[in-house]
Amino acid sequence: MDQPPIKKTQTDSDMKQKIEHHEDDSLCLRRQQKDEIQALQIILRMAEAVSQGLSQEKTCKCFIDIFIEDTNFENSSILLYDKKKDCLRLTAAKGFSELLKIPNKQSYCNNLVFERNEGIAWKVFGSQTPIFIEDSARESIPAKPGSKVNPRSLVCLPLWCIGVLNLSSSVPKTYPPHQRRDLVILANVIGRLLQTTELHEKLLASHLHLQQLFEAKNSELYHVKKELGGAMAYMESVIENAPQGICLLDSTGNMRNANPSFLSITGCSLEYIAGYSPAKLFQDKTDYVNLSNSLLTGGLARLTDIELLRPDGTTVPADIFLHQLRDPEGQSQGSMLVVHDLTNQKIATEKLIYIEKLTALGSMAGGIAHDFNNLLTAILCNAQLLAMEIKDQESLLKVGNIETAVNDGALTIRRLQTFTGFSQKLKTRGRASDVVEVVKDAIELTRPKWKDECEKNGILINTRLDLKDTRPASMHPAELREILTNLIFNSVDAMPKGGTITMRSYEKDSNVVLEIEDSGIGMTKDIKKRIFDPYFTTKDI
Repeated sequence: MDQPPIKKTQTDSDMKQKIEHHEDDSLCLRRQQKDEIQALQIILRMAEAVSQGLSQEKTCKCFIDIFIEDTNFENSSILLYDKKKDCLRLTAAKGFSELLKIPNKQSYCNNLVFERNEGIAWKVFGSQTPIFIEDSARESIPAKPGSKVNPRSLVCLPLWCIGVLNLSSSVPKTYPPHQRRDLVILANVIGRLLQTTELHEKLLASHLHLQQLFEAKNSELYHVKKELGGAMAYMESVIENAPQGICLLDSTGNMRNANPSFLSITGCSLEYIAGYSPAKLFQDKTDYVNLSNSLLTGGLARLTDIELLRPDGTTVPADIFLHQLRDPEGQSQGSMLVVHDLTNQKIATEKLIYIEKLTALGSMAGGIAHDFNNLLTAILCNAQLLAMEIKDQESLLKVGNIETAVNDGALTIRRLQTFTGFSQKLKTRGRASDVVEVVKDAIELTRPKWKDECEKNGILINTRLDLKDTRPASMHPAELREILTNLIFNSVDAMPKGGTITMRSYEKDSNVVLEIEDSGIGMTKDIKKRIFDPYFTTKDI
């Protein structure tokens, strides 16, 4: 019986629609990438503002300026939580009209306060859940007496336990999922940065208080000689038990005495420092010169995150404070060097940054993985259509390599989605790999990289296989092929003048062993320590 004719025209039309659909997805992906780059630029500008050592209020104003300058919101404000009054108090606010210096610009109520459970701000702060209102015509925004801004759209984001961030516009706005995600990430970063600023202010206040305590006690000792013995004992107890390292300097600037914390932090004995300038303990001697010069202009000099040099050659990060000590008549009685060890704080900060980085990258990667999966589908469809039209066997083999690479890429995307929670767990258990076959597949798939491309550039790279038959490896072939492909690409990059890639397979103690070796430049110790960190690379991104 004759087969009915294939409706090729309809099939081609459907395929064209699919390709156009995926092109739209690609455009959407580029928009998301642009928004993510903008978010990273905002984070960099905020980090730079925090590094200037401003007060928390001035830091908030810098953040507001950044949001008005780098986003399309018309108004931005930060409300900080006042623990004493149990309320949210307006700390910084700015509008786009101020940026443009428009006459009769919108003024703000600087003493605006939200009492507990009042308005959207308290709802967000109490629940730690952001609120996005795209059009107040559909979802009303409660009016606040005294407020000068009546927005049409509003975003209210929690800043951890610090307060809330408000972003608004006078027109309706749409907030797609990726933009909401980016704004939440930015709010989390602001919360952490403001916490850091608050901690720095408290630390500075404690050191100023310590200076005042010393000056007050010196004045008391001068006027009340009868209480000299008890006061001296009290002072010694404060110094001996202080968690900060404290070193007293004489009028010539040389070290005279130090408490146990100072000796422990610097890793030296009192004999090692007595009679010497503190510059002996600074890795960069100019740091102490700058610290001493700063003391001449005020009663307190400070250096942040300075490396101190121990006698054994190791270094320790520390915040350094130098206080001038004077008697009641204002005469100099030497100075006091205070060292705050940053070792544990740096470790905690690095862990926090690492966790936040993985969280942000995981969230971004999960969303992008879905779009890349659609792009791979378009590539696969076109490759399959191309295979139907090609008769040359060598070309068919290359198209088959494309299909294999696409399928491997799709499996990688599914694993990434599993890791980020975008899909159900990938079930690959029970699949085994023929190591020899997978190695040969990987060599063939990467041939355009290590052979064709390199030979065009005058670079000769050879492959040497020493493969012995082994039992199947308990690993999905696509996963093993992906690992080998990455290792081959890394080997090619490590051999800019050419070389040999050697692969060996054998069995040892009931295990399948696969060795990959190249004659390249190798890796440094620091790079070896980080090769298993997620997303770590030495290549330009």
